[in-house]
Amino acid sequence: MACVFDADILKYKGIKELILRRKKVVLTPHPKEFATLLFLCGLGEYDVPYIAQHRFELVRRFCAAFPQAVLLLKGANCLIAQGVKVSVNTLGSPCLAKGGSGDVLAGLVAALLAQGYSAYDAAVSGSLAHALASRRVKCSYGMTPFELIEHVKELESLSH
Repeated sequence: MACVFDADILKYKGIKELILRRKKVVLTPHPKEFATLLFLCGLGEYDVPYIAQHRFELVRRFCAAFPQAVLLLKGANCLIAQGVKVSVNTLGSPCLAKGGSGDVLAGLVAALLAQGYSAYDAAVSGSLAHALASRRVKCSYGMTPFELIEHVKELESLSH
């Protein structure tokens, strides 16, 4: 069964076993969650500044340990990786540094997995839709996840 691991599940002490038991899993940590994930998976103990400076190296290390998993490391430029493949999404906006926007991303990825996308394609497509929708929002600290979702809905009409 395909699934998305986001937020507090990434702090679960048994996360390593959960990842290993899944053939189709996407993990969507922000840098602080990624630090916890790396530690719980036995891949080292790092602080957020170190992760920010060594993102590619640490993403590659994680993907080498869990080649079946897809990692979508959130940030100003999201990294989406599986095995030796790493994609960078540079299209996001500062609006996405807002509580709840990561939940929208996880929901988009889960919806694409439910439609039969591969885990990697679901993560890439979900991340792109999330970023493109964010560019349509009037960026402010008052943005809500519901506004972001409304702009995701508009993307389909742009493709026709």
